[in-house]
Amino acid sequence: MLMKICNRFNTQRGIGLLELMLSLAIIAILLVMATRYYRTARTNQLTNDTISLVNAYISAETQYYMGSNAYIGDFDKLGLPTASKKNPWDGATDILGKQAGTTFTLTFANVPAVTCTNLASMINNNYQAADPIASCKGTELQIIYK
Repeated sequence: MLMKICNRFNTQRGIGLLELMLSLAIIAILLVMATRYYRTARTNQLTNDTISLVNAYISAETQYYMGSNAYIGDFDKLGLPTASKKNPWDGATDILGKQAGTTFTLTFANVPAVTCTNLASMINNNYQAADPIASCKGTELQIIYK
């Protein structure tokens, strides 16, 4: 009788339902953690790309202003590629320059509301008081440069 029980345990092959469920639970937890990390990393990357784009626009407008004493809202005259008309959030980017004035406005559409607020505070804190003023209107980031 004892021999039958021992043989039964020795001939059992494969994995049981409990082992399978445990493996699937561990895989599910790892996937959830990876997805959360990816979203955070992607949002941070898009935010950094937007800040770089803002810096490029401000630099191009400042250089144009030094040569002509006016701001302009033309991507070609600023020497910016037409691909930069689309922001990292897949929204339109507009530059409105005043020909005779001393201000220009950058507008980034389709920016998520929470990220828009973070971007506005980053831009306002990274520049001197007389430089750009950033604000959010829904999902639109607006930067006025004086």
